[in-house]
Amino acid sequence: MNRLIPSLLLSCLVTFIGLSAQARGGSGSGPGREENAMVSNGQGVSSPSFWDGLSGENPAGLTQNQSLKLQGGLASLNSSMSNLKPSGGLLIGNGLLGAGIEYTTYGGGAAINEINWGIGGYLTSISTAFGISGHHVSGSSSGSYDLGVLIDLGSNLRLGGMIPNFTNGLDIVGAGLTYKYSSDIDFVVDGAYSLNHSYGTIKPGLTIHTGTLNLTGAYGIHLTGSTNALLYEDFAAGLGFVLTRTVLIEYEYRGLPQHRIGLTLKLD
Repeated sequence: MNRLIPSLLLSCLVTFIGLSAQARGGSGSGPGREENAMVSNGQGVSSPSFWDGLSGENPAGLTQNQSLKLQGGLASLNSSMSNLKPSGGLLIGNGLLGAGIEYTTYGGGAAINEINWGIGGYLTSISTAFGISGHHVSGSSSGSYDLGVLIDLGSNLRLGGMIPNFTNGLDIVGAGLTYKYSSDIDFVVDGAYSLNHSYGTIKPGLTIHTGTLNLTGAYGIHLTGSTNALLYEDFAAGLGFVLTRTVLIEYEYRGLPQHRIGLTLKLD
């Protein structure tokens, strides 16, 4: 079963390519332009990017994909950006349906190979996006799976929710709000709490997006318990830049990986 899921996702990707050809650019009122979601805010509970849902953030954000894209990246697990680990992925969407699959390596010494996948859909009738993602480490007999939801409460307010690793029992839950102050500025407050260990974190932040530039900043505040719950403490930031119509560059600084640099090529 663990090996079957990525194969099923690849079949879905082929289907989405056909859907995208029929609905180029999407007709959903929720996701908006994908260039406004090049990087996430904080850990991306209520303001995920169009790609971070593959690697542990809210998978409902994959519905923001509106084209076929290839993405390559490098990630560092320490502040010195030494021992960079590569990744590569494929993303597809039409503004209502979105999916992706990613191959990545991580770890301190020897590299550990992992396949991440995700799929999401936006229901215009209830202004809500749903998503699920999976993470499968090479050599492991089981994977972990995340659930996410994004609800448009109005033209300026969005509610996000997330349950990471839900197949191993309900423990950590995440929720957040994004308020669209203007067409270029969003205010974000995300929070996470462990039901079993009673520790929690809150992470307020700010996003600036101009269509060609994304800039995010957030600060995680530890509230209760001895460790964080989903949201990493202290400062987090992201920068996304539209280099050309088909080339996007992303940089994110946050916990594990502390640094991630991405290059996205739009193929349609």
